Amino acid sequence: MSCRITPVPTGYFTLPGHEISKYPGVRIRSRFVVCAYLVESPRGVGLFDTGLASDTEATARFTPRSFDLTTQLAELGFALTDISWIANCHMHADHAGGNYLFPETPVYVQADELTAARGRTTRCRGPVSTTPARIWLSSTATASSGPD
Repeated sequence: MSCRITPVPTGYFTLPGHEISKYPGVRIRSRFVVCAYLVESPRGVGLFDTGLASDTEATARFTPRSFDLTTQLAELGFALTDISWIANCHMHADHAGGNYLFPETPVYVQADELTAARGRTTRCRGPVSTTPARIWLSSTATASSGPD
């Protein structure tokens, strides 16, 4: 079996005419669609990122609209319990916001990113240090990192 990767829309948010810090001078007023990616491979079914979650401050600023991840996966024929691993590119709420749905699922994240996330004052549905229950650290972003 080869790998199959399917985008899973998890919501969207807007920037209310604000500049994006990494693109100086660019003003964005359109919606940003947020996706997780379902990865089907010989090593199991996983998610690259888990999508959107927001706190009170983020809701006021970005007006997010979340799509239920359970429903989105069901439309593809999968349940939360089918997910055997998660990889987060980084720990922002639009990438790791759904991690809390997988308390027993291994989450792979680069060590430097987890350190940075633990130092932030905002959190994704609780402290990053306890959500999810287990986090395997990787110094690289390879699929083979972590415990076997």
